[in-house]
Amino acid sequence: MKLDTLALLFALPLFGLACEEQTPAPEEGAGGQPAVGQPATPTEGQPAAAPAPSAVEICKGIVEAAKAKDEAKIVAVSVDGAGDALAGEGVREHMFALLTDAVCGEEKKSEDGAKVEVALTKGEEKMELPFTKVGDTLKADIALFVEKHPAKKEDGKKGKKEKVKKEKPVKKGKKGKK
Repeated sequence: MKLDTLALLFALPLFGLACEEQTPAPEEGAGGQPAVGQPATPTEGQPAAAPAPSAVEICKGIVEAAKAKDEAKIVAVSVDGAGDALAGEGVREHMFALLTDAVCGEEKKSEDGAKVEVALTKGEEKMELPFTKVGDTLKADIALFVEKHPAKKEDGKKGKKEKVKKEKPVKKGKKGKK
């Protein structure tokens, strides 16, 4: 009898481990539907969820949207506040000009993976498009991009600055002669 008891001591834990590895069936409610709060079982033949696009893929989509001057597509893949950032005077047109014909390069991730920057080149100009991780997806930070690459105003202020620059050397020259 001791041998039978000893065999049961070894067999029962092994049987228990085998049972724990199996996933329990979901609780069913009325009509064979999963109970409230229980996930439905995946059906056969249904495709698995597609992986989230990389920052480079999103960048390429933003460049294409800039070529088409489609602000809605850019805002859709951006963090909150992108629409407000583009609403400034001349900002949207400036951003379209910056991103049209730009080429997306490599991405650089931060140590914690929450921030990503994609290198952009347009001719000789080099820029970086910042991304922020929101949940499981990456979103472009258009407000930060606009802040790093502001639209340059070319109104009457530029002419005034040139006049000031012309007057300063004249004043310095007079002081130097005395």
